[in-house]
Amino acid sequence: MRGSLRGGANTRPPAGSVRTLDIGPSFSVGWLRIFAFALSAVLGLSLWQNTPLVLVPLAFFAASVLVPVVLLPLGSLLLIAGSYAAIVPGGSWAVFPYAAGLHLLFVCYALLLGIPRRTDLSTAAALQFLVRAGKIQLLVQPAAAVALLVQDAGTQPVLVAIACAALGGWAFWLLRTLRRT
Repeated sequence: MRGSLRGGANTRPPAGSVRTLDIGPSFSVGWLRIFAFALSAVLGLSLWQNTPLVLVPLAFFAASVLVPVVLLPLGSLLLIAGSYAAIVPGGSWAVFPYAAGLHLLFVCYALLLGIPRRTDLSTAAALQFLVRAGKIQLLVQPAAAVALLVQDAGTQPVLVAIACAALGGWAFWLLRTLRRT
């Protein structure tokens, strides 16, 4: 009995009918590609704006959005992080938007690697990814603040111990909260 269940009910759709999957409100993955390119350009071009080689990172960012190969997005993220580390002076408060931007860019690249080119992405699924990324930022941003505060205060062991204990407590609370949800 091909095409039937145990009870004998036919599981095939009638001939000539087309089955569609309703994913609710959605948007084209092309918009996600444009957003990922724009975010990488915003993060990267501010670091490369005074050099004549500004077109090199732009081409790299475009390739990492258009070609679904793991090494290109990874290289793009490393290019931004490496340029930031080399150009921005230590102790700069720019670490907060760069940490959030790099993480959001990583999430976008991960989505783009797993989704075929000409498809629609459910807004509910995209929102779920953004909420999870926001929960991770609840840990990343305090870690960046602790790093800046410890750097500004020098190497005072008491302050470093207090900052590490506070960050450890925050991480423990956050992980317990995430496990419950």
